[in-house]
Amino acid sequence: MNKFHIQLVTIVLFMSCSPPTTDEILLEEFDNNTMGWAQESTDSHHTEFIDGKLLILSLDTVASMSSNGPEDNSFMWTLPENFEFSTSIELIDGGTEAKFGFSLYSASLLYDFSISKSGLINVYERDYNRESVLDLIEIQLNEFTLDYNTPLIFRLVVNGTNFQFFVDESKVGEGVFKAKSWETLRPYANAGGTGIKVDYYRFKAI
Repeated sequence: MNKFHIQLVTIVLFMSCSPPTTDEILLEEFDNNTMGWAQESTDSHHTEFIDGKLLILSLDTVASMSSNGPEDNSFMWTLPENFEFSTSIELIDGGTEAKFGFSLYSASLLYDFSISKSGLINVYERDYNRESVLDLIEIQLNEFTLDYNTPLIFRLVVNGTNFQFFVDESKVGEGVFKAKSWETLRPYANAGGTGIKVDYYRFKAI
């Protein structure tokens, strides 16, 4: 074997043994419960893993929502400055006022991303210290019909403190976060009989 062949074999072996690179931080597909998602039935809500999806039923007519999130949120503390969150959610129950989405929490701020059955898309910021709520995005989709059991893809793209919000790959708005670090992100269904199924929960670096 000549010197060229030895070098070529070495390169091929190195390439085949090198670990694959990935930008994925977390992918939860709800096949098991290693992250400690709540699965319970109460007078207020019902939540469980079923057929590889996270079911959330909001039964309370007083509370604003029923949400669920992983018990292990340690990955949120080390998110890179630029990241993307995506999820697929389908509405399975609820009347004309049914609303669902996800909430992103920092220590003192909450950012809520939602869509209603009527086609109203809303993003707001709640400041717990000031007890204030600020609407960041409010868009009514005309001639919109949200059918039951039809998945919608939500995507949140974060670059530093700037964000863009996408629904089914259409950008519906953008804004600026006051928060610079995060504690948890929780999918939710609003109160009064709204039911959803969450198909996946994914974070990746960008």
